[in-house]
Amino acid sequence: MKNTDWKMSMRQLPNTILVFLFLLIISLPLVDRQLGLRWDSFISTEKRLLAVQPRFTWNSIVVFPRKYEEYFNDNFSFRTLLVKINSYLLRRAFGLSAIPDVVIGKDGWLYLTSKDYGNSLEDYMGLIDVDQGTLELIRINLEQRTKELQAKGIQFLVVVAPDKQSIYPDYLPDNWKRNKRYSTRLDQVVEYLKAKSTVQILDVRNALLKERKTAQFPLYKKTDSHWNYFGAFVAYQQIMASFSMMPLQKKDFQWQQQTAQSGDLAEMLAASDQYKEENDITFSPIVKSKVTFVETENAYGTSLESKRLVASNKDRLSTKLLVFHDSFGEGLFKFLSNHFGESVFINSNLFSMAIVEKEKPNVVVFELVERFSLSLSWKELK
Repeated sequence: MKNTDWKMSMRQLPNTILVFLFLLIISLPLVDRQLGLRWDSFISTEKRLLAVQPRFTWNSIVVFPRKYEEYFNDNFSFRTLLVKINSYLLRRAFGLSAIPDVVIGKDGWLYLTSKDYGNSLEDYMGLIDVDQGTLELIRINLEQRTKELQAKGIQFLVVVAPDKQSIYPDYLPDNWKRNKRYSTRLDQVVEYLKAKSTVQILDVRNALLKERKTAQFPLYKKTDSHWNYFGAFVAYQQIMASFSMMPLQKKDFQWQQQTAQSGDLAEMLAASDQYKEENDITFSPIVKSKVTFVETENAYGTSLESKRLVASNKDRLSTKLLVFHDSFGEGLFKFLSNHFGESVFINSNLFSMAIVEKEKPNVVVFELVERFSLSLSWKELK
């Protein structure tokens, strides 16, 4: 009898071990959280704010359970590790992205598709119609700003930095095909302004597409949502031509392609260590630049939180450039600043006449990325 019991116990041992391991695994997050052990040392790579722990009050008793669930789902122990493992398995086994914000393309190319960041791939496919009211607001805003600036003797230019898929659509997955019968949001804006206004915006897509055919270097990064310095340089040349100013030429710089740390899209995939950026471009001027950069606090009296980056160039006359820009505009700093005595760069996706009046520039550039082209309808920064 005892021998039989022992054999039965041995047969049940694997199941017992399995149950023990299961209980251990599901209890680890609770133990880690309660004791503050911080076993999960991975850093979240999500481009959003995680939910914060809600405070219970009797007035919030109805919404508290939902808010606490959102907080717990965003902050339970080992979450970032599990996100990383899930991302790795989906990518390696099926070539799929674990998050809806990033699409894995061909040959290691990554594309941004987040609705929170402009819904750029659906736009590329021509699936977004712009209503006439928004188009009319864009026309009114641009005409009003142009008129006000011209009255002050200031030149004004709006520059749109193309999304990656507008210049490199061939590396998209086969299921992301554009129907050429439909227009992107930028196409609709450009066509509306052409028909209804004398105000135009600088659309550098054609210049970049033309350069791509013969360029020695790529124009956009593979693992990042941005252009590289060479792509920014092509756009810079178009900007200077719009002001009837002679831009610097490719031969004025030494260019080099190198492998670097992966970009923001690989980080969003929790796969920075799995990707390398092959399209990183560095440059150095043949003749040493005398431009100096200083970052200062802004004192505009507006709601702007960004600091003020100022470039000074003693080799130029006392002309002044003011640039409102997003992250794409950062690639333009070292090129544009060669042509003005002072260049002021403001990280803001909103235009502000109050800042213009404080800075008193000769030239104003408003740069924005294609996926946010409809932000031209927004009100001014106050």
